Amino acid sequence: MIDELAKHPFILSFQKTIEEKKSSLLEGLNDSAKALLIYFASKHKKKHVLVISAHESSTQLIHDIAFFTKQPPIVFPAWEALPGEDIAPSIDIVGMRTKQLQELMHAKTPQVVITSLQGAMQKVLTPQALKKLSLTFKVHEEVPFSLIPEELSSLGYTRVKLVSDKGQFAVRGGIVDLFPSELPEPVRIEFFGDQIEEIRTFDPMSQKSTGKIDTFSVSYADEKLQLKSQPLATLFDYLKDDTIVVFDDLLALEDRFVNLKAMPGYRSELMMHEDQFFQKTTSLDHLFFCNESLYENSLEMFGRSFVTERLFSPFTSVHEEDLVEDAKVFGIFANESEEEALKALLPKSTTYLKGYLSSGFVLGGNLVVFPYTEWSKRLKMPRQKWRNTFHTPSSEFHELNPGDLVVHFHNGIGIFRGIETQKNHLGIETEFLIIEYAEKSKLFVPISQSHLV
Repeated sequence: MIDELAKHPFILSFQKTIEEKKSSLLEGLNDSAKALLIYFASKHKKKHVLVISAHESSTQLIHDIAFFTKQPPIVFPAWEALPGEDIAPSIDIVGMRTKQLQELMHAKTPQVVITSLQGAMQKVLTPQALKKLSLTFKVHEEVPFSLIPEELSSLGYTRVKLVSDKGQFAVRGGIVDLFPSELPEPVRIEFFGDQIEEIRTFDPMSQKSTGKIDTFSVSYADEKLQLKSQPLATLFDYLKDDTIVVFDDLLALEDRFVNLKAMPGYRSELMMHEDQFFQKTTSLDHLFFCNESLYENSLEMFGRSFVTERLFSPFTSVHEEDLVEDAKVFGIFANESEEEALKALLPKSTTYLKGYLSSGFVLGGNLVVFPYTEWSKRLKMPRQKWRNTFHTPSSEFHELNPGDLVVHFHNGIGIFRGIETQKNHLGIETEFLIIEYAEKSKLFVPISQSHLV
C-alpha cells in the first residue's frame, strides 16, 4: 500500500513542496491522513518529526502513525500539574519522560515524537545532565556495592524494607531490590562482592521473580528536584536541527496557548516563554494542520505571524460510491473476524492488510483506504502501560483516619471510612478502601487499585 501511495501525484507534490518551502498548511484532514503525511514528510526529509498537539491525549493519531511507520511514535507526556502548581508530578510520568528523552538521545534513525503544547514548552534536563544522573547495571560487571544506597538516594529513591512502588529500593545481604521510575516492574540485583551475578524482574505483590534481564538503567525519581539544581534545556535540544514541527489543530492550539499564558505560573523558569518557543519552532521546517478552513495564508499564533504555503488537499471521506471494482481499495483489519466482515463489504479486487487505522480516506478519487473502524465506528481506547502491577500495602492506608478527605482519580473528593474485608465479584476475600460520597453512597476500592486514591 505504501508503494502505491508513494507514487500518487499528490504525495509527490507534497514532498516537493516541503522540500522547497519552509512552511505548509493543510486543512480538514482526519487523523489517518495526517499520519500518512507525517510518515512521508519524515521519510522524504530524513528528519525527526515533532507533533505538537492541542490535546493532552492524541490516541488515534498515535495509533495511525504506528500503522504507517511500523513502530510506535515516541509519546512525550507533560506533567499533569499545571504551571506554577507546587505539586510533584506522578513518578510514572517522570519515568516516561526520562525514558523518552533517553530514547531520543540515542536514536540513530528519524523518530516521530508527539507531545502536547505544555509538554513542548516545559523545560527538561540537558542531555549531559541526564547522562550524569543515570546509573546502568549489567550482569557480570562490577559496581561498588557499598555506594549503591547513597547513589540511589541522591537520585531521589527512598530506602524501604520491602519494595512495593516506584521510587523505592531495599538492600538485603548481597541483594538490591529497586523499582526504577522508567520500568514497568521492579528489579532484583544479586551481587557476589561487587560483581553483578544476576538481574531479575519481580512482581511487587508476590515478590516472586518474573524473568531475567541482562542490563537496565535507572535515572532520577524526582524530576522537579533535579530541575532546580541542574542545567536546563528543552525538548528541541534533544531533536536538534533535524526536525520538522507539526502543529496539529491550529485553532485549538491557539486557545490552549492563551489559557497557558494566563496561568500564574506561566512565567516560571521551568516553562519556555513565548519568545523562546517562537524562536525554537520557526527556525525549523513546519507543517500546520487545521481542522477548519482559515481562508488565508497569514496566520496569527502564539502572538506572532506566520506566512505559509497553502496546499490543496485531495483527501475526502469514504462513501459507498467510492467502493467500486475499478478503484484501488485497501482493506485494513486487525483480526480474522474483521477481515471476513470486510470481504463481505468491499470489492473482490480489494487488497487486504493487517493493522489498525482510526478512519479511512479517499485520495484523489480512486485510491481508497478502508479500515474496519470505518464500518464499525469502534475505536481503540487509550491503553498506555505505566507498570505491570499496582500495589500499595494496606498498612499505608491505616495511617489515614476515618473521616479524612481523600481524592479518587475517577470519582473525586470523598470521605475515607476505613478498610473492610469482603468477598469480591469472584468470591475471593479482598480488602477494600471505603469512600463515602453524597447521600451516603459508598465506593469500594480494592487495595489492588489503591493507586487511584
